[in-house]
Parts: sequence; structure tokens; C-alpha cells
Amino acid sequence: MFDRPPLTDERIAAALEEHYDLPIAALEFLALGHDAHAWTFRAVTGSGEAVFVKIRRRVDAARLRLARFLRDQGLDAIVAPLKASDGALSVAIDELHLIAYPFVDGGIAAELGLDDRQWFEYGRIVGAVHATPLPVDLQASLPAEQFRPAWISTLSRMHDAVGAYRGDDPVRLELVAFWQSHGDVIDRLTGRAETLGRSLGQRFAQPRSVMPFVPCHADIHTHNLLVDPAGALRVIDWDESLMAPRDRDLMFVIGSPIGLAPGERELALFTAGYGKLDVDPELLAYYHTDWATQDILGYAEQVLLDDIGPESRAYALRIFVGLFDPGDEVEVALRFDRALQSSSSVRRRPAVIRVMGAGDIPER
Repeated sequence: MFDRPPLTDERIAAALEEHYDLPIAALEFLALGHDAHAWTFRAVTGSGEAVFVKIRRRVDAARLRLARFLRDQGLDAIVAPLKASDGALSVAIDELHLIAYPFVDGGIAAELGLDDRQWFEYGRIVGAVHATPLPVDLQASLPAEQFRPAWISTLSRMHDAVGAYRGDDPVRLELVAFWQSHGDVIDRLTGRAETLGRSLGQRFAQPRSVMPFVPCHADIHTHNLLVDPAGALRVIDWDESLMAPRDRDLMFVIGSPIGLAPGERELALFTAGYGKLDVDPELLAYYHTDWATQDILGYAEQVLLDDIGPESRAYALRIFVGLFDPGDEVEVALRFDRALQSSSSVRRRPAVIRVMGAGDIPER
């Protein structure tokens, strides 16, 4: 986002010195990320050490602890929060929260691309996260997949807001017109996400549920992979992590249009690093449908309901409209759902299937 947080640079620098013993010589605002409730900075200490600083309205202590635990277990690819002087992984500043991370020089994998070795390493990292046993108390404190879409309340608010809007902001007017012209698709996606969520909730409530929950990053696409100067991968942004079926992470390499969409060669390399890659078509259909719906509602909410500046609002509108482009999230979600419904017509319950590359998504 392009808007700055309601904190002065001096206040942020003072918090870093007070809580992390980091005397800050320079602080640079970074207009990164799509979250209207989070802001990022690059801080430099007097000795030249760079620190990545995130300011958030809300933090989940268990999610911060997960990233720190994985790093401490030897998963060097994990970018984990630094500990404050009292051992805390975040500090409160007024009504906001500050988290400090080591600053990773390098670029975003989605922009730089990945070579064969890095595709293998990507798979190895995801596999290692999924295979790491957690302490009982950490596992219990992490959010667990409920198959209940988090955007349900946003959907009704957006329908009301679209119908009630009488302003003259051109960006918001474009959002309203686009929403109204694509209402059938939005209703179909939201309806299917709810239906699939109920079905999966019933499946996983059974004592013999075949899919164990594992620690998942939940947003591990290549925009959240950094490539350092030596070519090593680093995983950032653990803000949405949870306990879930492994398909929650694997969706980002099976059909997803987000970042680098792997072809058959890249998927084979990822699988060689990850290990056996069995996936469940009902889970994939749900996750792709839920993800597309989450993004539709999230960006629409930023445009029409959030108090953000005009530049950020226009940016959110561009992303919102792009979700409906050919090959983007909406089309992918609909394809996975059509494939599921087609398979369900001949099998009572979807079986575990071979992995699909981006080019393998059936058209109907």
C-alpha cells in the first residue's frame, strides 16, 4: 500500500531503540504488500545493519512463534521475527504492533524467476515445513483450518455497499459498475466456496479423516519467496500461517496463476524436492475458490469501504479487475470446480489424484 501508518518515523525509530537496542540512523518507508492494515520499512542502524520493520494493526503471537520455531529448528530459509530485549516477537506501539526482521537483500522470486535448482529447493522448503513436528502447545495455539470462509460477513457488507453507493469518486463508481456486471460470477464463486467448505468440514470432522493437518504457511507463492545474492531462497510473510491439510500450500504450485505458474518441468523439480505429491481435488477446488473469493472481496473492500488514499484505492481497483482476466484467479477457480463436479458425477467421493500442472487444468 502507498499510505503510511499513523506513526511518525521518530516514534518507530524510538521503539526500535527502546525494545530492540537498535539505534536507528535512517528509516525508509517501503510501499510493499497488498494489506491495507500493514506497513513496511527498512531501518538502518548506526553500524550499517539493515532491519526490515513491519507495522500491523493486529498480530497473532502463535504465528510469529511458528516462524521463529521453524527457523530455530534449522530451516534457514525461514525469515523469522527478531526477539526484542525481553524475548517478545512483537512490541505494541499505541494501538499498533511492530515486528522486526532481518533484512534480506535480493529480489522477489516472482520477478526474478527460478532456475532448476531453486525449483527443487522451493519444494524442499515447503516439504520441510510440512514435515516439522510442533510442540503441543504451539500446535494448539495456532489457528486450524475450519473450512468456514472468513469473508462471509464481508460479502453481505459489500452487497449492501455496492447497492447503496451514491458518491462521485470515479474509482469507486468503476468498482460498483464492475461488481454489478459480474455479480453472477461472484455469486457462483461465493456459493461454491460455502458449499465446498461445508462438505469438507463434514469430511474432516469424521474420526477417519485421511488427511492430517500440518503447519502451513498459507501464502507461500513466489511473491513471498526472496532470492538472496547467493541464489538461496528465503520465505517471508507468515502472517496467515495455520494448521491445515498440505493442499493449503500446494495450491500455489498446482494451477495457481499467482507469481510463477510452474509448467510440467518446474512442477517435477518442485516434487523432487518436496516428495510424494498426492493432492485431493475437493481440497484444491475449495482452496482455489476460496482464495479467488477472498481476493475479490478483499480488494473490493479496500476500494469501497476502507479509508485509504486515492493512489492505494486505484491500485486495489486494478488488482480487483485483473482477477477476472483470462487465466487469472476467477477462471482458475471455476476450472477446478468444474473438474471436481465432473469427477464427482462418476465417483461418490473425489479420490487423491496425480499432480496437475498449470497447463493441465481441464477446461470443462
